Amino acid sequence: MLRVQVITTPNSEKAIRLSGDRGGRLVTELPGIVDRSSILLAGEIAENELGPSGLLNVVSGNLRRSIASRVDVSGGGITAYIGVTKGPAVKYARIHEEGGVIKAKPGKALAVPLDAARTAGGKLKYPGGPREAGKREELIFIDRRAQGKPPLLVKVHRTPGKPGGKAAGFEPWYVLLKSVRVPAKRYLSGGVQRHFEVFRVSIRFEIDELYKAA
Repeated sequence: MLRVQVITTPNSEKAIRLSGDRGGRLVTELPGIVDRSSILLAGEIAENELGPSGLLNVVSGNLRRSIASRVDVSGGGITAYIGVTKGPAVKYARIHEEGGVIKAKPGKALAVPLDAARTAGGKLKYPGGPREAGKREELIFIDRRAQGKPPLLVKVHRTPGKPGGKAAGFEPWYVLLKSVRVPAKRYLSGGVQRHFEVFRVSIRFEIDELYKAA
């Protein structure tokens, strides 16, 4: 997980406490203030970096729902952690952040959707991939390896009203690859930078409210 640190040194804590009861209360309340502010920051990242207009195409929404925060108080500092620690999105959260290569299992292939397998808005028509699509569409395997090209899964279009009749057209839906390079999206590290002002303003607001109430 990414870290956002708020560090209070012994000297800074002493200065806060010398300001009276309000300062002493701030030392006690600061972990909670940072915790609530980090939850807001995580929400901003999930909504804006992984939303409909964000860096990644939303398929299942698992990654967006898995962005979370936690706070650790130790060593004279408060550390807010933003990221993904559990859930089904853990296995691909890092590679979307840092980039890398995904390899197919031995004897298998990665089915990469082409434009025809997506809606006009860019979403997958069948999030479950060829296995789901094959239940509703007629897909055939086209082997192009002899030409030095990867195989395709192609949708067969048939004449309307004549099931099983002569094919009226063919449309490539998936290309089958042994590996895929995923570019680094930096949705977390970049998201923290782009939305850090939400975190800062939230902390400032809560501290001001705390002092007003004292």
